[in-house]
Amino acid sequence: MKNYECHVGIDVSKLKLDVSLLITASSNRVEHFIVPNNKIGIQQMLKRIEKLKISTSELLVSFEDTGVYSLPLACFFSEVGLDYWMIPAIEIKRSKGISRGKNDKTDSKDIAFYALTHQHKLILSKIPEKDILELKVLIAERDKVVKAINQFKTTSENQGFMPQEVLESVLKVNKTVIGQL
Repeated sequence: MKNYECHVGIDVSKLKLDVSLLITASSNRVEHFIVPNNKIGIQQMLKRIEKLKISTSELLVSFEDTGVYSLPLACFFSEVGLDYWMIPAIEIKRSKGISRGKNDKTDSKDIAFYALTHQHKLILSKIPEKDILELKVLIAERDKVVKAINQFKTTSENQGFMPQEVLESVLKVNKTVIGQL
């Protein structure tokens, strides 16, 4: 098993990345900063790490698998050949037990510590092939459509609570929308 000099924990959100650097070579020092969740922000993060004179070969980047928001990270790290670990959120949550004071900064720190203490579970991640990625997105889209159809079908539960003419008018519109969906 490879020993990493620096563990990077990233809390991923739509617009920003909360980054915590856990530098194990110097007594578990932690540094925190925020960058935008885009290619420029990810490059800024790597430049900041390089300023600390940490080799990218001694670096493990870990973040929660948040689907589409973590995809730019995975693609970038795959492109540049960095070791990264996309961890299911439930694993990190279960490892912490009951905790208070949850925020993005502490989450990124928790992810870095999780990666350090659970290295025995480490399976380096890689982005899925294009076809698999496309299937994942299509399944997610299908789930949205099915949910929308089910929401429109619940209108019939209003029977007896509103005038029948109004209900029939709404159900007629809903039937058209359900057909389109």
